[in-house]
Amino acid sequence: IGSVVFELDGASYIESGVSTRQPDPSDVYQVCTNHHRVRQTPTDCWRYDTLNQTLEQIASSNGQTLLSVSDAWDLLKQVPIGSMLLFHSVVFEPDGKKMHVAFTENGQHAPECRIVTFDILDLLEENTP
Repeated sequence: IGSVVFELDGASYIESGVSTRQPDPSDVYQVCTNHHRVRQTPTDCWRYDTLNQTLEQIASSNGQTLLSVSDAWDLLKQVPIGSMLLFHSVVFEPDGKKMHVAFTENGQHAPECRIVTFDILDLLEENTP
């Protein structure tokens, strides 16, 4: 798996303000959540645990269970924190080179709002000199 999650905040005294997290060697997926919180180990975050447990079950099903983009959005709908808005959500399709993004609108959590899909290669082309 070629993926990395960067966690950024103003706490420059912690790893220069940037933490880099990679998937565990045994995982075939990468979960990232709530990067605007005080940085902590992922297992100390119930939102991360919820996502991780579901994806672990899917990964260990030996292809019996698959995760569609629609399923990923349904899963993201399960992790908002009460009345605190989930401002943005992103689902990546690495094989399809797609990025699906939603932002909060009208006081609703991001996964409940309009989803915009980007072709990652098009985005990279736009920024290539």
